[in-house]
Amino acid sequence: MGLYIIVVNKIRRYKNDWIVIAGILLVLSSIYGTMIYEQRMRLHEEALISELRSLRIAVAAFHIINGRNPRDFNELSAAVMKTADNKERRFLPSNIIKRDFMDVFGNPYVYDPSIGWVRCTTSDYSDW
Repeated sequence: MGLYIIVVNKIRRYKNDWIVIAGILLVLSSIYGTMIYEQRMRLHEEALISELRSLRIAVAAFHIINGRNPRDFNELSAAVMKTADNKERRFLPSNIIKRDFMDVFGNPYVYDPSIGWVRCTTSDYSDW
């Protein structure tokens, strides 16, 4: 709110100086745009970490129950396990299956069945 008051006071002071007003608005919109972009990237990164964790836990659980790694994502997504109260539960959350194993940035996850490791193909995040 304080920033708004400062801007309004500057506009009143320089009401005939449109260049100053335009400059102030341009700087403020640049700052706001940068903040929105950074927040969006942070949320995407958090979602990516969560999804990678879910996929890796699903592969590990499949391995523990079946004694081997799943052959591919299709086998992992079709597999079910019995819970302690004798209910069937999928290894993977449905939101990942619905997106055809694409990460939040729109790039596919890659699975190596020989070592049971899932990674993303998005640049800057492929080592996660």
